[in-house]
Amino acid sequence: MVNFSLYATSNETQNYYTGIAPYDNTNNRTELLQIPADSSSSISFEISPGIYDIYLTSDNITFYWTSQGDAEGKSTSNTVTIDWAKGCGIKIYNFYFSFSGDKGELVAVPLPSALWLLGSSVIVFSVIRKKLLPH
Repeated sequence: MVNFSLYATSNETQNYYTGIAPYDNTNNRTELLQIPADSSSSISFEISPGIYDIYLTSDNITFYWTSQGDAEGKSTSNTVTIDWAKGCGIKIYNFYFSFSGDKGELVAVPLPSALWLLGSSVIVFSVIRKKLLPH
């Protein structure tokens, strides 16, 4: 098991909730962890090792996901820091998870960037193919 600790500060006027979900199944989310309006919060919880996506919501209907480019993040050692204000504009600061337990690795997966890279390689391949094949 992996033990996560979350700390977050909100400058918003409403409560927000966060959690994590397996990267390939965002419907299987952890219990919502509350970030109170205009306050700070910390909480600890356990998960099984795996690849996870982090979300933020205020109404449990609209979800903002790190994999969707709704936040900017970085990881160092056993901590991942996420800046929601730079992504979706929600003013949640000092938002970070730290973990301990089973050996793990935090990896930022910038899905939109990966799509740009794939798209540009397809374009380059098609240009090279057109130049090499006779007309």
